[in-house]
Amino acid sequence: MNKLYPSELCFLLSFVMACTLYDLRYGKIRNPWVLGGLLGGFSSKLILHHSPPWNCLPGFLLPYLLLGVLVLLRMLGGGDVKLLSVIGLFLGPAAAAKIILGSIVCGAIFSLLLVIRRKNLFVRLKYLHDYLISVLAETPHVKIMPYRGPGTEDGEFCFSVPILFSLLFYLLWEVL
Repeated sequence: MNKLYPSELCFLLSFVMACTLYDLRYGKIRNPWVLGGLLGGFSSKLILHHSPPWNCLPGFLLPYLLLGVLVLLRMLGGGDVKLLSVIGLFLGPAAAAKIILGSIVCGAIFSLLLVIRRKNLFVRLKYLHDYLISVLAETPHVKIMPYRGPGTEDGEFCFSVPILFSLLFYLLWEVL
């Protein structure tokens, strides 16, 4: 993990918590918020660490490289990847990779709990099956189509929550 000053840690945690609360309330992470996070991250690297802003580009770009396809397929929201990019900007690519992996694990656990609570496992599995069949039906050319569409809301949740949990677990692991 890149060394964080207490002010950076407070900013990052406040930023991610605010984005998560907004996402829970409105189902979206707004671009002006992400821009504020990016400006805060670049400024802190420049002012506190005396580091050129391009040194934090690998951590910033990694979420787009790893998760960009999921955004194109509408399996993941663009705001979630932007939120992970701000985290990567602050913490670096190695930490960003761990937080992405932790977010996926937390998201899988959260999905399992939702499927159990909503009692819709077979509906979700059928939807996934039908999606894969329709995508792969155009062999040898794979047809790209969005995963989420009208009527799929029963499988959705705010991925910013697993991102927040993963960040908190990561920071606790690094501090302890």
